[in-house]
Amino acid sequence: MVLFFESWFNYTIVEINQITKYIPEYVINVADVLINSGYKAYLVGGAVKDLLLGNEPKDYDIATDALPEQISSLFTHSVSTNAKFGTILVIASNRTGERFDVEVTTFRKEEDYFGGRWPAKIEFTNEITEDLSRRDFTINAMAIDLDNIYDQGSHKSEVVIDPFGGQEDLKRRSVRAVGNPIERFSEDGLRAYRACRLAATLDFQIEPVTFEAIGKCLHIAEKVSMERVRDELVKLLKYAPKPSVGIELFRESGLLKLFIPVLIFCNWLIQPLWHTEDVYRHSLTTLDLSEDSIKLSALLHDIGKARTRSEDSDGVHFFGHDRVGSEMAWVIMERLHFSKLQIKQVTTLIRWHMFYYPSADWRKGNKLESIVEE
Repeated sequence: MVLFFESWFNYTIVEINQITKYIPEYVINVADVLINSGYKAYLVGGAVKDLLLGNEPKDYDIATDALPEQISSLFTHSVSTNAKFGTILVIASNRTGERFDVEVTTFRKEEDYFGGRWPAKIEFTNEITEDLSRRDFTINAMAIDLDNIYDQGSHKSEVVIDPFGGQEDLKRRSVRAVGNPIERFSEDGLRAYRACRLAATLDFQIEPVTFEAIGKCLHIAEKVSMERVRDELVKLLKYAPKPSVGIELFRESGLLKLFIPVLIFCNWLIQPLWHTEDVYRHSLTTLDLSEDSIKLSALLHDIGKARTRSEDSDGVHFFGHDRVGSEMAWVIMERLHFSKLQIKQVTTLIRWHMFYYPSADWRKGNKLESIVEE
């Protein structure tokens, strides 16, 4: 039997058994232990989305109706640090003995969030649908039944659990909140940042009502630790085909002012005539064209222009913006808790991005040109 998996870029006919080739042996081993012990085992989270898009998942999480203590008893090699949240870290092995971590989490419901991130009340449940209902976006609120996946008589609806229309949203290329978006963003402020990052990474659009809700929940997003915001920014820069799309979503939603407000002052900051873009859009263009290791430097390289603009009879100037921008970037990166080495690398590139080293002119014997200040 075959299943028809609809991805946003095409229609892919996938044999039901072929799905397993994308799931590592060690994950299947963990699921088999749970299933053979009388428990349910579902693949959940981003792995399901990746499989439906025809991509190889980066990581794998399993949800089950087994309680944390039951999970621990089934797996000799496991860590129960997060057992109160229902999660047991299982150290699994493949046939060569190589070890991997698999998070196995009990189906749960969450209530009464606090601090913009954490549920005050967690209740374990027996239903996968209740567990999926607490998740952020429909494309992340699907599950694959790792028991029925082996049954050649299974239908797609029995294998892919999709109570909130995640597959349709994949086809529409849409990031849409599960249920009421204001409730979802009020529960966890990081979800707002994640929506922008996911949309840019997948080349999707944020569903209008969901996007509008981000702006209404900025007071919750503001509570998120800068370390977590930094992580979303780094993922955006690393994985998005055009990171500028995510930065612009941050700006339009109001999130950007919470962690890099100076970039907003670069918007519509007009440059001299030989520039075709304002400072903000020039920065985004530079970001998209840059190699991965210097993308943050590219994004921030001209932020000093927001504080150094001057104008005289010769026109508009940004004298010393490289030095000022380096100092500003240092403050931004410290606030986002980047490492000292990362801060040094980025700020050094910004400090000297105006340096002119005319080696070709030297070989030609030409006279050195002076360093351009703007």
